[in-house]
Amino acid sequence: GEAGRAEAPQESPPVVESRPTFVPSYPAAPHVPTVEEILAELSNSHGVEAAQTAPELLGLSMIEHLRVSSVQARELLASGGKRLARAFGDERGRQRAHMTRWLEGLGHYRGVLAELLLQHPTHASFALSILGHGLRAAAPEVAESVISLLAGICAGLEGSPLQQTAATWLVESSALSDIAALLSIRPAVQSPVASLLMSCCRRSLLALLSQHLKQKSRGEQDFLSSVHLFLRALLTHQEMSAACAEQGVL
Repeated sequence: GEAGRAEAPQESPPVVESRPTFVPSYPAAPHVPTVEEILAELSNSHGVEAAQTAPELLGLSMIEHLRVSSVQARELLASGGKRLARAFGDERGRQRAHMTRWLEGLGHYRGVLAELLLQHPTHASFALSILGHGLRAAAPEVAESVISLLAGICAGLEGSPLQQTAATWLVESSALSDIAALLSIRPAVQSPVASLLMSCCRRSLLALLSQHLKQKSRGEQDFLSSVHLFLRALLTHQEMSAACAEQGVL
C-alpha cells in the first residue's frame, strides 16, 4: 500500500555562491583644520607668503610686522583675540606705531585674505571678528586702517555665500556702533565705510539703517545721529547714493 511506499529523495537546493557586495569607495573629504589647529602650527620660520589659510596669514603677518614670536602671535589671536583687542585699545604711541605697521603690512594681502576665506569659509567669522577689534582702536588713524582693510576683504567676498557671513558679522557685532563713533570724529573714513556697506548690505540698506542701527544705538538721539553719519558716508559713493534712493532710504 501507500503506507509502505518509499518516499522519493528530496532534491537539494542549488548552491548559490555568495559574492561580496560591491561598495564604491569615495575619497574622504579633506580635513579642514580648525583655527586652534592652525594657530598651534604657527612657526617663525615661515613667511607670510607661505600661508595656506586666513588665520595662518594673520599670525604670520604678526610675526613679521609686530616682530613677535609664534607663541606671542598665537596668544594675540587666541580666545577670539582678547589680547589683540587690548593691544588696539592701548593709547601709548609705541603700541600705536606697532599696530599701524602691522595693518599696513596686512593691507597688501587683503585680496589674498579674501581668496583664502573663500577656500575655507569656516574661517570667515574668526577673521572678521579678529580684525573688527581694530574698529575700537584708541587711535582713530588705526581704526581707519582697519576699515579700509575690512572694506577690501569684504569686496572680495561680495557675490559669494560669504557675503551673508560678512553682513551677519556687521549687524550682530559691535561694528555698526564702532563705525558710527569713528565717523563722528574722523570724516575721512566715509569712503571706506561706504565701500564696506556696499559689499555687505547693498540690497538691505533700509533694514540696516532703520532696524539694525537702532538696535545698536543708546537712545533716540544717538540713533538719529548715527543714521545721519551713515547717510553722509553712503552719499559720498555714487552707486550707494542711487541704491539709497531706489530702496526708499532717502
